[in-house]
This record gives sequence, C-alpha cells and structure tokens, in this order.
Amino acid sequence: MTSRVARVVVQDMTNGPLEVREVALPAPGPHQVRVEVQASGVCRSSLTWMKKERPNPMLLGHEAVGVVVEAGAEVRNVSEGDPVLITWIPARDPEGRLPEQALIARKDGPDWLSPQIYTWADHVLLDSLYVMKLPKEAASNEISIVGCAVPTGAGVVTDTVPVGPQSTVVVIGIGGIGTTAIAGAAASSAGRIVAVDVSHQKLDFATRLGATDVVNASEVDPVSAVHRLLADHPLGTGADLVIDCVGAPATVSQAVAMARNGIAGLGRGGDVALVGIPPSAVEVDVTDMLWNQKSLIGTLGGTCTQDSLRRFCDWHTTGRLDVGQLVTDTYKFEEIQEAVTALEEGRVLGRAIIVT
Repeated sequence: MTSRVARVVVQDMTNGPLEVREVALPAPGPHQVRVEVQASGVCRSSLTWMKKERPNPMLLGHEAVGVVVEAGAEVRNVSEGDPVLITWIPARDPEGRLPEQALIARKDGPDWLSPQIYTWADHVLLDSLYVMKLPKEAASNEISIVGCAVPTGAGVVTDTVPVGPQSTVVVIGIGGIGTTAIAGAAASSAGRIVAVDVSHQKLDFATRLGATDVVNASEVDPVSAVHRLLADHPLGTGADLVIDCVGAPATVSQAVAMARNGIAGLGRGGDVALVGIPPSAVEVDVTDMLWNQKSLIGTLGGTCTQDSLRRFCDWHTTGRLDVGQLVTDTYKFEEIQEAVTALEEGRVLGRAIIVT
C-alpha cells in the first residue's frame, strides 16, 4: 500500500474561501479505507461549520458515494472494489470500537481537520465505520444524499417518530432536508402532509414530492392555517408531528403551537421534531407543552442507523422513494464554491451534489 495524491477542498480560516488543493494521502491504517469519491452532497450544515471559529483548516462534506480503493488490514465490512456510501452516521462496531475522526496530517503547518469525516475530495481516507457497502445497482450519484439528507429528513418519520396512514405531518422549511421529510412522509403513507415555506416555488416542489397541502408563511399566519387545515382529529386541531427544518426562534415557537393538543385521560398531544440548527438559544412555551402533553424532540440524522440507510437505498431501487427527484442541482468538483454560494443564497431548490 502506498500514498496517493488527492484533490481536496480546504477552508483555511473561518468564513474564508474554499480552495481545491493536492495532498498526498498515506496508506490506510488498520481500520481505515481509502475511497475514490464519485459524488458528494452539499449540505447546509457544512455552511455552519464554515462559520465556526477554529484553529485549524477545515475539511468538509459528509455524504458521498464512491468505490473502495484500499482497505486496512483489520477492515471487515468492505473490500477493495466495493461501491460504498460514505456517511457521518457510523456503524456500530461489534467489539465496541469508536470511529476515529478523519484528518489530514501536515508536516508544513497545522493538520487539516474534519467535524467527523470529509467527502469534498476526489479521494478520502476514513475510518471504515463511516462507509457502508452498496449493491452495484444502487451506486448512482444521487444515492450520495442517503448519507445525510435522506435520513435527516425522511428518518424523522421512519425512525424518530414513525408515522402511518392516519398521521398528520407538518414540515416547516422546504429545503434540502424538508424535501426529504416530505418525500419520506409520502413514502410512509401519512394521511395529511402540510408543507410550510415562504417560497411559492418550493411549495410547488413540495406538492410534487407528496405534500397534500401547502402554507405560504409570508402570506398567512402559518399556525392558524395549519389548525384550519388539520381540524378533523377527534382530540382537536393541529398536527400529530411537526418537523422544523429551519431552527429559527420563530419557527420553533410556531412548530410547538402547530402541534395538536392532548387531553388528559384521552390521549397525548403532538410531537415536534427539531431538525434545523438554531443559531442561538430559543425560548419554548413549556406551559403549552405541559398542559397539552406535547413533546419536543431533538434529532440528528433522523435518529437513524446504517440499517436505516440500507432501507432507504432499498426504497430507492424499488421505486418507493425516488431519491433522484430530490437532487435538483449538480455541480462539477471544481465548482464547489459556486455550489456553496448558491445554497447560502437560497438558489438550490432541493439538494445539490458535486461530481468528481
């Protein structure tokens, strides 16, 4: 096993530009794999990391599809030549070993660090627990978003708070994650699916993904609108599940208010799943939650495991969940800065990917 020159996206300083650089990746360690990346998703959480203060240059990206080029001596889950999904959701090691953070050691300066893994590169060196073998028929560019976007959105309705045919679901924020939540709710046969956003274009897209109703929060009071739409539950108006994919103080409060009230002795109230990352602390009406028996749940990656990701891949290959329709923008690897800028400016309708 020898070193390999890779092209890697690096951000030297907080809020600084992204640069593509060449670097020699060493041979994999005992539990590492080297993967040739085929395509990688562009996630809003990467924008959050780009704005964080830190002492070291940052490696970014956390969902991708590729092929294993080399595997370390102790790697058992994948082999050279296997198509794989790269995901920040690690597999559980049978012996309890925890995955190691991916980094690139530098002799001439500080190490390049990642939050957990990095995928904005044409080759990556990662702990094997962050890769999952794929059937060859599933290894398309679009399947890369099953590494983060799909579980983070659709996983809420399958793993965090499973829904069914009688369930009413509201999704606030129809972006890269909100679209997957809408599609996941539709694939789970939810009874009513309400999309809430301020963009007519995004709300139209949500209806194509399975939303039964839409609310433009720039034109009406979204809380009142949701209660008017979901008024036929025997315990009262509102949603069984509200998914906040924005995380702003206003949307968190709206989400709690949109959830259906419970009645003591007859049934609990609705659930609110917080998916969007709040920029700072937010206030929540806990009195409403107490008396009306509502629950506020924080969820990362839809509370999914890699078994959940395999299920989503199966749903895609069988036609139950068309992952391809969630990918609305494709960029070349060298256009990563353009892709990130488009995402930050709200010009990406669903999910963007970069291809190497």
